[in-house]
Amino acid sequence: MRMIKRIAGGVGGIILMVMFQGIANGQSFMSSQLEEARRQAKAIAVVPAAYVPKVIYDIRSREAPLTTGQIAGGAAAILLYPLAALKMLDWQMYNSLPGEQTEKMMGPLKMAMADNGIVLDDASALLAEQVVAASAGMTESAVKMVREAGPRTVKRDLDHEAPSLAASDMAIVVRVNEIGFIGITQGVEQKEGEKAQEERTSDGVVFVRVESDPPITIGLRGEITVVRIRDGKELLKEPLLHFSPPRRISEWAGDPMAVKRQIDKVFQRYSRNTAEYIYLAHDLKPISSGESMVYCVMGLREPSMAPPSSDRKTYTRSEFGAAGSLQPVLKWEAFPRYKDREEGPKDFVNRISGVTYDLRVWKGREGSPTDLVYERTALKAVETWTERSVKPVRFTESGPEELQEILRREGTAEHTIDLPLEPSSEYFWTVRARFKFDGKTRTTPWSHFTWPQALVCSGKEMPGPGLSYRFRTRADPAMK
Repeated sequence: MRMIKRIAGGVGGIILMVMFQGIANGQSFMSSQLEEARRQAKAIAVVPAAYVPKVIYDIRSREAPLTTGQIAGGAAAILLYPLAALKMLDWQMYNSLPGEQTEKMMGPLKMAMADNGIVLDDASALLAEQVVAASAGMTESAVKMVREAGPRTVKRDLDHEAPSLAASDMAIVVRVNEIGFIGITQGVEQKEGEKAQEERTSDGVVFVRVESDPPITIGLRGEITVVRIRDGKELLKEPLLHFSPPRRISEWAGDPMAVKRQIDKVFQRYSRNTAEYIYLAHDLKPISSGESMVYCVMGLREPSMAPPSSDRKTYTRSEFGAAGSLQPVLKWEAFPRYKDREEGPKDFVNRISGVTYDLRVWKGREGSPTDLVYERTALKAVETWTERSVKPVRFTESGPEELQEILRREGTAEHTIDLPLEPSSEYFWTVRARFKFDGKTRTTPWSHFTWPQALVCSGKEMPGPGLSYRFRTRADPAMK
């Protein structure tokens, strides 16, 4: 069970480290070509893949016999290969159970899904519909779904010359490639005198003696790409990789609609975040200012806490900031940052107006974020601006180097949580700026810690629990 939780809760951070390791201090989050394309686009087509996603049922165990091809990971490695490659867990130690045994264990779930009309074949189209819905209000371009031009196989690209795309300037290609029902089961304790952990059927198929109702997680893998129609140029690729909280097979089978709810929930969140990134994200340098280079976008002020010192995905109680109230005051670096004013493009700050903030807070459990419990959009935070003397840091081949002391004007934004949180609880949070740039609504990426010793930013909503700002409330329920 602990291993499954690691699959469900810790995958986001380590996967994003690989996906976004090229976004470092001097680089921007997005390409200038995308900025130009979205400014010029009058019509945008959302194009779902025309192929059916691969559905994987895979239960693994240390007790399962090694079969040909399993060193490379077997069927589920198609979905989980990055985990094994990055050694987040030693996936190769867990071999797939025989197909007939997995089928027997998964049978009740598959039957329950079929009886309730849950079909996964049209997953790409369902996600595309969510992207169209999420686009409303984010762009002045006309957005519609176009099915005819979708890729016919995983390896094929969009047919940007298709007649159905003739009236569009930009295409958002939506792919759901794999849906996996995957888990790890433990061996059944042997009785005294027993020698084998396996049984053979009359056909010679080995059935490993393991727990018959293990916890499984639903894994989703796919991507969204943005393509310029006139030349087929790919402007952006956004990966989809998600693992649900684990439940036992019998629990999923007893509530098969939970499968649909889980997938719908992921699609809604992913489509919203991706649409915001495509239409609203502004091109700016990600690393925070000056000595705050451990932060991406806007630095943390309060509740204060030490930055992560490793790439762990969960943190102990002592590594959370201490909230002084059940309605704590959250403080962060105000926008525009010093870096934007002093190092940004010419007249960048003068073209900005109407700065507000978007704030999201998640409840934590066992060192990882779970449910979004507090969200505020276009928040008018209280800002305080001060001047102080600092020594900027420049990074060279021989290491960090302090520069001459300068006077820097910096701002702090703050917001008091207006609903009481739960006592003795962990919370994760992030913030971004929302503003007008040349009269167009734009946002910064979400704020978080940089990858330890790497100065890498992801820009995504939750880059991994180890990198998110976080705090813990006190035990006294009488606190306000």
